[in-house]
Amino acid sequence: MEAPPKSPPVRRPRGSAASSAEAGASKRRICFQHKWLSKFALRITGVDADTSEVVALACRLCEKYGREKVTLDEDGAPKTKRRRTSNVKHFKPPWRSDNIAHHARDQHAQRFAAYSALTEKQKEAYLEFTGAPHETDSLVLQGATSDTNAFGGPDAGDLLDPSGALPSGGNGRVVGLIDGPIVDTILADVLLDADSEHAELVHDRAKVLGAFTRQASVSHRDDGSAYVYVVSVPNKLEFELCLQYMAAGASFRHCADMMQKAQEKAARGRLGIESSVTDVVRFARYATAMNFQVLSSILEATWAFSIILDGGNERQGSHVNARVRVALSDHRIVDFHVLALPIADRHPGRLFVYDTLAKLLTSLHEGWERKLVGIVSDGASSLTGRFNDVVAKLHQSTPSEGCYRVWSGAHQIQMAVETLFVQIFDDNFIQDLAVVTSHLRGQQELIAEMHCVCPRFVDTSWVAMGRLIDWFTAKRVAVKTYFDVKTPSCAPSAKWWVFMAALKRFIDIINSTLQKIQGLTMQLGQQREIIDAMITELVEVGYIRGPYENLFEAREFDLDEGHKFIFGAYYTTHRGAATLLEDLDPFVFELVEELKQRNTTGEYEGLVANVAYLYGESVHELSKIVVERSQTYEATTKLPSVLPHELVRLSGSDLNRLLRTHQQRLLVTYSKEETTLIHHEHAQLKTAYMRDASFKAQIDRMDSTWSFAKAWASIGDVYPRLLNFVAGLATVFPDAVTPMGTSEVLGCERGSDFRASLVDFSLESALQCKQYPALQAIAAQMGF
Repeated sequence: MEAPPKSPPVRRPRGSAASSAEAGASKRRICFQHKWLSKFALRITGVDADTSEVVALACRLCEKYGREKVTLDEDGAPKTKRRRTSNVKHFKPPWRSDNIAHHARDQHAQRFAAYSALTEKQKEAYLEFTGAPHETDSLVLQGATSDTNAFGGPDAGDLLDPSGALPSGGNGRVVGLIDGPIVDTILADVLLDADSEHAELVHDRAKVLGAFTRQASVSHRDDGSAYVYVVSVPNKLEFELCLQYMAAGASFRHCADMMQKAQEKAARGRLGIESSVTDVVRFARYATAMNFQVLSSILEATWAFSIILDGGNERQGSHVNARVRVALSDHRIVDFHVLALPIADRHPGRLFVYDTLAKLLTSLHEGWERKLVGIVSDGASSLTGRFNDVVAKLHQSTPSEGCYRVWSGAHQIQMAVETLFVQIFDDNFIQDLAVVTSHLRGQQELIAEMHCVCPRFVDTSWVAMGRLIDWFTAKRVAVKTYFDVKTPSCAPSAKWWVFMAALKRFIDIINSTLQKIQGLTMQLGQQREIIDAMITELVEVGYIRGPYENLFEAREFDLDEGHKFIFGAYYTTHRGAATLLEDLDPFVFELVEELKQRNTTGEYEGLVANVAYLYGESVHELSKIVVERSQTYEATTKLPSVLPHELVRLSGSDLNRLLRTHQQRLLVTYSKEETTLIHHEHAQLKTAYMRDASFKAQIDRMDSTWSFAKAWASIGDVYPRLLNFVAGLATVFPDAVTPMGTSEVLGCERGSDFRASLVDFSLESALQCKQYPALQAIAAQMGF
């Protein structure tokens, strides 16, 4: 009996389960996915005219760089070398993502690996770069994550060794991708400068736009823009050296000269620099554009930020530096320059200044008004009154409550002292001081003996006066001996010397307070304590009494202490002011006794009255300082709690009120569910504080002198949503300012009350170049 023949393989009908699965798989394979364009570096080359379906793709890595000479096997080991080809790989339906991925990994192993590690925006810059590719180029992308090529590489100063020798290698290409509004509105409109000596370069909109390559955007951008601008710098070393020189304050012309000298110093061909003034201006625009691109990404990622206005005394500068303050992901609160605003009286109306600042901020982040949480003035007497309408407009632009107006305590101290000095220095004192200083500056023998020159009398600002008073106090023995021997007609009187000593004691107290405020990275409530301590010291040193709600009810208001000097809720007496003078050093004590004995013209009584006014009026005015102000300019008791040791004492209901105050800002970035989680994490923080003894001890060690970053360093990861919320609020606290009220803007600008332009592009370039390394490091850290 024959064995039955083997049955042929069974073919399942098309309607069977297996066939359906195969058909489904086939259907999935031919469905084009838009995400492949970014994932595998592709571009669409063909679209069906009837169905609008994609029918052809091209590999952009092939187009830009060609295929690599060496491929890698599945284990990542190099395979046999092959002849390099310039053919571009094209793909057509049916679509197979595995085939596309295989081509990328096999034909572009090294470049595709680097490309895959980039962010979406970095990938776009990588592919939209239009310069000719070079095998040896080390392409440097904006915000790249590589340690060696992180957005321009190391600082320019690090490229030169201490001996001044220039590096022989490591030069690469810098590429950046810039949003359209940053170039169109900021660089080609706001930052045009008609007053520059290079106006043909910095006031021509066409030349500004011509420095960038405009290309259609290949991705679906969040801002809806259909195009972007590409920054392309073929010589990274030249670019960074140029930025270093501009950051140091070199003009465009001087910068070009120094670049040429650097090329001459280097061995032939090692540097490859041929920078002209045109190149320097172009590099300044590139750095500015890339900085603003990073700022745009930072503002987009944050839920709240503050605007900072700071500048110098009107005698020291003509600009106010407008900055934005944001909280970064590493808990740092940082400031970044955005625009230097003129404060000269002959410039256009202040609302024009606001309009310009608002236009710039809108180009960086549309809807910035909904995230503005604070406006801070930190230490510039030039801001008094001049920018009140600008600040008011900024407040009015916020659509929700909870925008804080904060004045630095240092700023208000300076205002009070400046006003006091104007009142206390009469014409005779000023004339005598000017004559004395002028006379001493011409005495060569005395100068040789003291090995120093008397400072020039500038004005009666408390800073300038402090410099003079310090000098006269340090050199008073030699100077007074000279006047006693030479007896010139301008020799100051004993009263003059005593009053200078009383001023010296007063200014020392003020300067000590300002230095303490300056020493705090973030005051966070400490300012009020420091100012109170300053007032207490002035009260004790000046024998001031008060404050009293009703002076007539004060038991100390005795008649046996002589004339009473009343200053608001405070008062001092003739005896108190006289005792202050006697408390000073022996040099002053002897002069006071001399004045008492010959007090025939009321000279001593006038001196006592002046000293009483100096200390009494200062206490009265300084006691009115309010550090925080609300949106309606009414004084508030305190700013929001932002440090852990403050938050553990904040009730849940108070936090709910705070969340409701900032609800509109929060909802721009977060959902209602996420804002609820902020309250949940706050409850967890309070629970841990109550239950965990070691955690409680850790929190209790904190105080108001701790910086925000230090306070949250060890626990921020446990409460990320709460941390992010209070970090936005922390931007409203005033930062440290110098006692002189100077800023980085001062000394760089080309000042004139009659300038036609609102901005000084050379000044903006210097400030942008200064912050370029920091911003690009943040871009690399945050993956922008």
